[in-house]
Amino acid sequence: MINKLFITAIVLCLLPASAAFGQQLKKEQLKGTNASNPESTYAVFYSTGMPESAVWPLGMELSVNGSTIRHTSLDAIGSNINVNDKVPFRFIIAPADGGSGATSTWAAAMGLNTSANSNLTPDGVGATTGCADYTTTEFPSGWRLPTQREMMLMWLFREGINTIYPVGALSDQYWSATEMDADDAWSLDFTETAPESTASRKTSTYKYRCVRDY
Repeated sequence: MINKLFITAIVLCLLPASAAFGQQLKKEQLKGTNASNPESTYAVFYSTGMPESAVWPLGMELSVNGSTIRHTSLDAIGSNINVNDKVPFRFIIAPADGGSGATSTWAAAMGLNTSANSNLTPDGVGATTGCADYTTTEFPSGWRLPTQREMMLMWLFREGINTIYPVGALSDQYWSATEMDADDAWSLDFTETAPESTASRKTSTYKYRCVRDY
């Protein structure tokens, strides 16, 4: 049986009415980690207006060794923190799909060894794949797979993201970093007219779009 999660209610819980219109997607020219780099255009999400309890503080790193900290949609895995519990104060959305649009298993998109497709260990063995291998001129490292909540926000702001990145528009099914169980992880379909997250076999192959803590 396919598990699906319709996101509207969760988004409303995450974004109370008093704060629902504070979030922003900005088109910014960024030099990145090397001041000598030319500036390039990036889409940056800001959680402005969200309650403090729903936001990770500025400077919070949600990755370990190039992979998003392993977690489930409702809890931490092992001694990890539950990084799906909140969203960052801001994060950069990559200008293109990883792997030049190629599809990937969940573990490969995460930058983990293939054994992670069938376990819930707190720290998977790293691999130079997926977001761990993603690079841009301005940000040659530091990219990771977005959490389920971050993907929800990307879906809500997809038209703005696609306007900023007309060549790198979001389409089709994408992996999130959030796991359901040892064999399944949550993905999100950007072709749907209503946001819908699906628990898919980690061995399935979908697109992935990386994000970066900023």
